[in-house]
Amino acid sequence: HKVFIYRNDNGHFAKIKEIEGKKYLRFLNVDVADIKPNGRAEIFVTTINPKTGKLDSFVLEWSGNDFDYIVNDENRYFRVLSYPGVKPFLVGQKKGITDLFLSGVYKMVWGATGYETTEKISLPRGMNIYSFSLGDITDLGRDKRVIAFNKKDYLGIYTDDGENEWKSDEKYGGSETHIEDRKNTENETGEGDIKENTYLSQRIIITDLDKDGKSEVVVVKNHSIASRVFQKFRQFSSTQFESLSWDGLGLSRNWHTRKTSGYTSDYAVGDFDNDGDIDLIGAVVSKRSYVIRKGRSSIIAYDLGITGKN
Repeated sequence: HKVFIYRNDNGHFAKIKEIEGKKYLRFLNVDVADIKPNGRAEIFVTTINPKTGKLDSFVLEWSGNDFDYIVNDENRYFRVLSYPGVKPFLVGQKKGITDLFLSGVYKMVWGATGYETTEKISLPRGMNIYSFSLGDITDLGRDKRVIAFNKKDYLGIYTDDGENEWKSDEKYGGSETHIEDRKNTENETGEGDIKENTYLSQRIIITDLDKDGKSEVVVVKNHSIASRVFQKFRQFSSTQFESLSWDGLGLSRNWHTRKTSGYTSDYAVGDFDNDGDIDLIGAVVSKRSYVIRKGRSSIIAYDLGITGKN
């Protein structure tokens, strides 16, 4: 229910701000980018009221004295995307009364009335704002391609008309973040309001880490023996990251981190410690909170040994 803002201070986290949110809301996603643009990055927070199923998203921005709300009570999912050669951009998708995701993911820009929708992104049927990313993944100089997770966490590359050009043999991603989808139809017992969990896919980062002109796909790989089998319950016990690149036939592995215990809930690529080298940063849950037990999480950073801005 809170947004914590930290600064890396010689390898240690120094908290500079703690923003109290509405206690009845559950956070789904957080992204940061300078979309307005005015040199100050905005913080986009997608939240939902689990009881009513309504979105209540908001945006924060540094005013010079404090972090202020510039958007509040927004019925929209937010996501920031980027790929080599393109500045980070904002996309949004609305939620319906009965549908978790209304048709259409749109690019958004800052305008006279706030964040306004512009171009509709062409996506294969059934994809939502959190299941895909964009980029010239095949490095053929053609139009950007869609890379996305399917419902079983296999990666796929798609053309604009929805044709599946490639599908992974392994599962990647693995998310515990979910929305309860209420089905207002009577079941066999005569009871309505059946709840199913719709899991939001992990982030897919498309970047050029070593600046060789070839795109790399950085993904997390959360592991569990039976976690994906049960729709109502997911819990991952170990995690690692992989970098993939197009080899002419499909995406093949460049490198991977060793498997560690815990569950990666989100991650990013950037210069975490301001030393000029690119890092891979992950938010890792090592212990989940229960009624009588506090959870435990940490930020891990891998120095990729690559110099230059991402």
